[in-house]
Amino acid sequence: GGGGGGGGDGSPCTTIEGDTVLLQGVDGEIAITANSADLGVGPFALTYQESSGPYSICVQDSREYTSLLGIHDSDGNGFFEPSDAVGEALLNPIALGIGDITGVTIEIPAATPITLPTPPPYVYLEGDVVYPAYTTGDVLVFASVGNTVYYSTSIPAPGPFSVRAPPNTNDVRVWAVVDLDSDGSYDLVWDPSGETTMDTATFDVQGLLVPLTSPTDNSISGVVTWSGLVSTGDALQIALHDDPEAEGAPVGEITIADPTFPQAYTVPDLLPGTYYVTGFLDIGGNGGGAQPSEPLGIYEDSGGLPEAVVLSGGSHPINVDFTLFEAPPEPNP
Repeated sequence: GGGGGGGGDGSPCTTIEGDTVLLQGVDGEIAITANSADLGVGPFALTYQESSGPYSICVQDSREYTSLLGIHDSDGNGFFEPSDAVGEALLNPIALGIGDITGVTIEIPAATPITLPTPPPYVYLEGDVVYPAYTTGDVLVFASVGNTVYYSTSIPAPGPFSVRAPPNTNDVRVWAVVDLDSDGSYDLVWDPSGETTMDTATFDVQGLLVPLTSPTDNSISGVVTWSGLVSTGDALQIALHDDPEAEGAPVGEITIADPTFPQAYTVPDLLPGTYYVTGFLDIGGNGGGAQPSEPLGIYEDSGGLPEAVVLSGGSHPINVDFTLFEAPPEPNP
C-alpha cells in the first residue's frame, strides 16, 4: 500500500466522490483506480484509503469516460494483485468533463469477477504554456524521453496543452517553442522557448506549467496560492523589489485581472540582478499599493524571511511560489 492521488489543483479533471463498501473480508487498505470505460486499460489515476468508506479521485477530462475499480488488499500484504478482491462503481462508465460527481458507490467484491485492466500504452501530460510577451506564431509543444521526442502537438497561442508520454518512464521533459513565423519549424537561438521536467510519469499528470522566455531575456515565474474568496474585478498584483524590505517603487511588476487560484505568473524582460517578490490581491482592481485589508504574500525562505531571486544572463527560475494570507484585523483604538 501507500499514498497516491488524482489530478493537480486547477487542472482539467473531474472529481468523483463516493464510498467504498466492503461486502466480505476483514476491512483494510483499498485502492481506487480510474480506468478506460470498458475496463480494458488502466489505471490512469488512483488513490488509496486505509479502510472502506469515503473516497475522492480526480480523473482527467481528456479521457472523456472512465470506469472506477476498488481493489481490497485482501491478504494484507501491502500489495494490490490479481488475487485480491475487486469491485466496480455502480455508475460505471462515468462521463467526464460535465461537472464533479458525488454519490458513486463501489461495492467490493463485484457480483461478477473482474480482471484487472492492462497498463495503459501512454499517459497524458497536461498544463499551460505561459508567455506574457506573446504577439504571433503557433506554439509547438513536445514530450521527450531522454533526447528522443515521443509526442508533439501545436496550439495556436499560449494556453492549455495536452501531450503524451510512455507510463513509468524516467527523464520525461515537456518543452515548448513559439514558432514566430508559423512555418512549422523553430530555432532556439531566437525563438522563445521553455521546459519543465519530471523524474517519472506513472499516471496522468495535470497542472504542468511551461513558461516561455526569449533566449536573451531574464524572467521570474511561479504560482500564487490563495484559499479565500475572489470576486469579479479583483486583480493579482505581483511586484519585484531590489531590497528585502520592498520599499520604494518596484523595479518590475505585472497585473493579472480576475485571477484563478492557484494562479501561474511570469514577470518577463528583467535585467540581471537580485530581486525580492511580493504579491497582493487588489480587491476591486483599483490599482495602487496594497491596502491593510487586502491579502498579501511574499516569496520567503524556510525561516519566513524574504528570499532573494538572483538572475544572471538568461536566467528563468520557475518555482518562485508563494501564498497570500489574509491581513490581521486592525486593533481596536
